[in-house]
Amino acid sequence: MTKSQVFHMPSLRFAPSLFLLAVTLLPPALFSGCACFNKDNVPTLNLVQKHLVPESTTGQVVALPVLFPIGLVALTLDIAIVHPAMVIPDAASDTKEALWDHFDWDKRYVTECAALPWRTFGTPVVFTGDFLGRAFFDIPGKAEQIRGKEKYAGDLAKAGKLVEEGKYSEARKILEEIGMSSLPDKERQEMMFLQLKVQCLTGDHESKYGFSSPALMITDRKQDVLAFLETCRKSDQPLVRWTAYQALLLAYERETENLRGLFRELMAEQDPVLRALALRFVGEQGRPNAALLPDLKRVAQEDSNPTNRALAAQIVEQMGK
Repeated sequence: MTKSQVFHMPSLRFAPSLFLLAVTLLPPALFSGCACFNKDNVPTLNLVQKHLVPESTTGQVVALPVLFPIGLVALTLDIAIVHPAMVIPDAASDTKEALWDHFDWDKRYVTECAALPWRTFGTPVVFTGDFLGRAFFDIPGKAEQIRGKEKYAGDLAKAGKLVEEGKYSEARKILEEIGMSSLPDKERQEMMFLQLKVQCLTGDHESKYGFSSPALMITDRKQDVLAFLETCRKSDQPLVRWTAYQALLLAYERETENLRGLFRELMAEQDPVLRALALRFVGEQGRPNAALLPDLKRVAQEDSNPTNRALAAQIVEQMGK
């Protein structure tokens, strides 16, 4: 084979082009926290690593001169061709969702018609921007989001089972590992409900996480929350009862009648410690609800415990200022 024939072999003719492409694409990739750092985005390089890289350290060192250029070509192909092709469906889905999925023909027919040219003009712009962003940056695609939702659902189901089994510390650990901000609305509600269950069933009325009951009361889980707290209020454990009452006091902060009813129930508790906790809770609420004033005056005069009478009198005096 002559020298000219060697340089005209297909594999060698494309080598300079691939090298130039690698030199051009690798710097922006490396400085952008780019997609190539996620193994899911470099399938060609993964194949090279799986089938060509020896398992032994010695073999890797010996094969390095050959594997390095092969790996470089594989990574270049992933960055330039394979990964960009993989993100096209996600970019198209994002563009469709942003520009074409939300129409209100019944109420805004004229406006929607007038917007059609702008949507049409914006489609290639939005698609190109989304495509370039996904091609260079590690932005989770729809498949990753679905897998994330499935993982969250599995973790929440596991935590729920542990709560049912009374393994509250294990359930709390799982819930702490789940990022609340990354959860879809339905899963977020489920997580808050499980946190509330753990708090109440362990009597953790001073939880560092606060109470989720006010937020849950304006969701579809309201009736589930009320039923659960009603069960806890009948517990034979004083702290479990108080934690449930505290969650309800916070949830009913702006509902005068419900708030007064709960406070009266608490003041009828046989355990003076629960009455003291309730009085302290009311007193620590920046500005105690004025609707509770008649009940506080009665407690200040009639409670069987002198400490609680003094606490109630102090709150009444504070409200009078």
